[in-house]
Amino acid sequence: MDYAYFVENNEAVEWRDNKAIFCLINDLHINERNIYCDCDNTKPELKELIKIVKQGDRIVVRSLFDFSSTRIDNLLTYLKILESKSVELHVLDHPCVSDYTCYYTVMHSFIELFSDYRERKRKAAYNQAQEQNRVGRKPVDTKAIKRALLLYRSKTLTVDEISELTGVSRSTIYKHLRNQKNIH
Repeated sequence: MDYAYFVENNEAVEWRDNKAIFCLINDLHINERNIYCDCDNTKPELKELIKIVKQGDRIVVRSLFDFSSTRIDNLLTYLKILESKSVELHVLDHPCVSDYTCYYTVMHSFIELFSDYRERKRKAAYNQAQEQNRVGRKPVDTKAIKRALLLYRSKTLTVDEISELTGVSRSTIYKHLRNQKNIH
């Protein structure tokens, strides 16, 4: 059975030219009940379509970006499900996806490579920060904390006012008050 899926245009996302998918739907005589269309990123129609397709079915889509607007791993998840169900996928904007088993493998490898690269970059930045003694939070200005605690004990200002005046956050003020109570 043939199905079609696309993302409809709305004000919240970039404009998509859906003429080609409409022409293909018409040329393939895809039944109206087999056309799935989403308007937002939650993609309830796509999720429903993925559930109902079975071996030998074919899905035509405008673009792989319709499968996942923000996360590449969502795209891979959908491709893997379709592969496991032996469902054909025809993508108008990416004709190379006709063998999406191969496409899935290439994309999966690319994502692993990208993830490894990102992790190496993160580790290199961390090591560089360690060498420069810049790991962790900035040291707290002890003079500002002492001043904030004195103002608190004076009982003339609220904690919000003290925080604004001294630049010490409310949570830091409360943390130091708790620590002092435990010491005394």
